[in-house]
Formats: sequence, structure tokens, C-alpha cells
Amino acid sequence: MRLPVIPLSAAQTVLLVEDEELVRDSLNAALELYGYTVLPARSGAEAVQVCSQHSGPIHLLITDVIMPSMSGPELVNLIRALRPEIKVLFMSGYPDDIVAQLGVVGSKGSSFIQKPFTGSQLALKAKELSEITIANHA
Repeated sequence: MRLPVIPLSAAQTVLLVEDEELVRDSLNAALELYGYTVLPARSGAEAVQVCSQHSGPIHLLITDVIMPSMSGPELVNLIRALRPEIKVLFMSGYPDDIVAQLGVVGSKGSSFIQKPFTGSQLALKAKELSEITIANHA
């Protein structure tokens, strides 16, 4: 099966937070296939540690909405304290009404993708967020 080509505007670094190892590994591989540098994390606490120790830019945070110990929105607040410019892509397999209650849909500098999705759909959503960044700085 041939994957669609999604040209990226620039090399970008993604902080990927997913507590399920198989899902995280699959998403990591898909993002790398589309040219992203991926910093994987198993939890919100690990993501904060990775973010604070990474010396280069992190353009995008991709996080599950509901995780053990720390929710996606809680994580975003901590990450944005370190990197206020970071874009956020929330993902969830929970129904839309639960996700909406957490206030993740429509917040500034963020987007949402419903699980399940393909690697190309994830890369396309990430690209859309990066184009918003480029447009805002043009």
C-alpha cells in the first residue's frame, strides 16, 4: 500500500504523549515516516521532564486527552508554562461529549483528532497546525 505524500514545510519536533506503548510506537513510526523528529513520552510527568531537558525547539505537543495521573489539558498547562508558543494536538477515543466537557476543542493553538486515525491523517493534522503557526508569523 502506498502512503500519500504530505510535504512538510520544515523539519519539526513533536512531543508525543501516549500511555499505551503499542499506540505510542505506532504513532512515533508514522510521524517519523512523514519527516518529524519525535520525542516520545509515556506519561504527563515524563513529557514535562522531556520538554524541560530538550534544548531545541518543540513545535507540537500531541497528547491523549485522558491518561492516568494527569489529563491532557493539565499537561498542556504545564508544557505551555515552559513553552508558551507550542501548538497542541489532542487525541482521544472517547466520545465527543466527554472530550468537549474537558474544554479541549477550539482552544487557541490547538486542534483535535478522534481515534482511531491513520498515520497519514495524523501527519496531515500536524501539518495543518504548523501552517497556522507559519501564517500567524508571516
